[in-house]
Amino acid sequence: MRVLQLCLRIPYPANDGGNIAMFNMAQAMKINNCEVHIAALNTTKHFVNVDELPIDFVNDFHFQSVPIVNKVTAAGAFINLFSKQSYNVSRFISLDFETLLISILKINNFDVVVCESLFMAPYVNVIKKYSTAKCILRAHNVETLVWERLAKGEKNIAKKWYINLLAKKLKRYEQSAFNLFDGIIAFTQEDKILLQQMGCKVDIEIIPICIDTKKFDVKFDTGQKIKLFHLGGMDWRPNLEAIQWWLQNVYPLCKKEMPQIELHLAGKHMPKDIFDMADNRTLFVYNKIVTVKEFMADKQIMIVPLLSVEVCA
Repeated sequence: MRVLQLCLRIPYPANDGGNIAMFNMAQAMKINNCEVHIAALNTTKHFVNVDELPIDFVNDFHFQSVPIVNKVTAAGAFINLFSKQSYNVSRFISLDFETLLISILKINNFDVVVCESLFMAPYVNVIKKYSTAKCILRAHNVETLVWERLAKGEKNIAKKWYINLLAKKLKRYEQSAFNLFDGIIAFTQEDKILLQQMGCKVDIEIIPICIDTKKFDVKFDTGQKIKLFHLGGMDWRPNLEAIQWWLQNVYPLCKKEMPQIELHLAGKHMPKDIFDMADNRTLFVYNKIVTVKEFMADKQIMIVPLLSVEVCA
């Protein structure tokens, strides 16, 4: 089977949730004898120097990419106020990527094209025009609900209004995009139900994120000091919201009950105010880590205090 995987950013290195989800899916398909091609946007926030990518990654996945300047700007946000388009989605539209996609589809006969996340949905019509492949949406989140919950938790009135506006535009787009695909891959049963409640009529299959758990065989002595940890990019708003909430509402209680407990926070784009809280005795903050496996090796409990996530009705 020949598969084209369209990625909203370059899925290498696999050092955060989104990249792990995309890269591990590519590897899983390859292990199962699929010929996998990856075409990716090289975004502003997650820019990768493609010349530094491992040659095996490039060759194994016939990798190609196009740079895109899609940074959120005050001017872009203001102009979008007068548009019906979703600002969340429109930032991922690139004529250069469309040109690349057309050339790939003309040269290759694919059986399946997988769009990684809703933000690659703008290219579905191009896929259908130039290919007879089945077009599949891999829904990383029910995006509308993430933004609705961000709006609910926002205390600044102006920001709350704008995030609500983004959520409404995103919902209209999300509902219109579902049924353009031949099928959808959801990560959980809860996501499947939510997609159906939002009007999705196409078939939905549940395929969880692929993880080789043997790589994370953590061993520790029960006599060790208890170490909590969180691993996630702080450039994803739900992660930042979660950790800010944890530090304000939960961490003080943990410290009161167990003064020697340690909390380790790691992730890209860590805000200065969180760095400033670190005392390097019980609270440790890292911007970069060597490997996920090494970081996790001596810690017992991962915290995932997400607030802005899908909740099954």
